Amino acid sequence: MPAGVVLAGVVVAATGCTSGAQDSSGDDVAPAARTYLSKALSIMEEHSLNRHQVDWADLRSKAFSRARGAQKPADTYKAIGLALDALGDRHSTFWDPEQAKETFGASPASFEPPQGRSLVGGG
Repeated sequence: MPAGVVLAGVVVAATGCTSGAQDSSGDDVAPAARTYLSKALSIMEEHSLNRHQVDWADLRSKAFSRARGAQKPADTYKAIGLALDALGDRHSTFWDPEQAKETFGASPASFEPPQGRSLVGGG
């Protein structure tokens, strides 16, 4: 990674996770909840600082096990939080819609995730 790159941890806001790849596990999780959790896990896998050290199959299995019986996306929040904790990077967090609204003072749908950029001169 080039010097001077500023990276923000993975921030999974509770909105924006309603579409994406389905996970093959979680047959006892309703489709909307399964899609939401799968998308959240995919975001983690793509952006986690420790993504290369994580056994993603195991993490997904544990997350879907924790979400067993989930009927709606909100029922997966605990599983998402536990998956983020399992990353061990201490840079990632999850806010449910109410927490995101309190934190950002706006609709979570309008939330722009932190971005990194390379600084001139590596400073």
